[in-house]
Amino acid sequence: MYKKEWLAWFLANGFLIFAMFVLGLTFIVVFLLFCCHSYLMVTAQTTWEYMSRSRISYLKTLSEDVNPFDQGVFCNVYSFLCRCRVQKWEVLLRQRDRWA
Repeated sequence: MYKKEWLAWFLANGFLIFAMFVLGLTFIVVFLLFCCHSYLMVTAQTTWEYMSRSRISYLKTLSEDVNPFDQGVFCNVYSFLCRCRVQKWEVLLRQRDRWA
C-alpha cells in the first residue's frame, strides 16, 4: 500500500522535482557568473584582459598585480555602473610608462 502511494505522489510531482533541480542548477551557474563579473568590475578588468593577460600588448610587460585601469574599488564600481565613457588605452599606456 505504501509503495503505491509513494509512486502516485512521485508521478504527480515528478515534473515539479525536476523543475526544482533545473532551477537550482541554473541559480548556481548564475550566482557564479555574478561573482566572477563582480570581481572583474571591482578590479576594472574585462574578461579578455583577465583570461589572456600574457597575450595583450599593453599588459604583458606589467607584473600580475599592476592594472593600468584600476582606480580603486569605489571608483571602479562607480565608473562601471554610473558612467558611460570609453577610456583610450593609449593614454593610460603613457601613464603606465611613468610607473615602470
